Amino acid sequence: MSARARLYAATFAAMAKDGARSVARIMFVEQGKNRKDIAAKLGVRDKTVGEWANKGNWEDQRTAWLTNSQNVERALRGLIQTYTEQLTSMEQTGGDPKEKARLVDALVKTSKTLEVVRSERDITLNARLRVMEWVFAELQKHDAATHLKLVDFQSQLLDEAARIHA
Repeated sequence: MSARARLYAATFAAMAKDGARSVARIMFVEQGKNRKDIAAKLGVRDKTVGEWANKGNWEDQRTAWLTNSQNVERALRGLIQTYTEQLTSMEQTGGDPKEKARLVDALVKTSKTLEVVRSERDITLNARLRVMEWVFAELQKHDAATHLKLVDFQSQLLDEAARIHA
């Protein structure tokens, strides 16, 4: 095999390994698969996946992914949908009243948890306005000319918005 062919083969092998590592990371971090299953699907050794996970700090990445507020919200909405479907089915088939009460309780608690997650993520309009007032006040101290330009620009935008929505 020529030097060029060996170089191409080595480059292709490295690219394939990088691709497998990227797929393995997604499977581990975002899909919650275990190392053994990943290794079997990708045709690599368990030990290789373990080394990639350790070097890439995948455990911490998985925790961050799972606790991301958008992912938590998505999971809670999925639970709410599941509980609602189960309750609808019970209404049609006349299911066990105790099971129905348990599902209603779970649905209420999950809905309240979803509200808390959403409220923790949302910034109120009042808080946004306070921050903007602070930014404008600091800008006025730092650069009065730019502050005046920004106030004029904001005024023009508000006038345009008023014309559009009038």
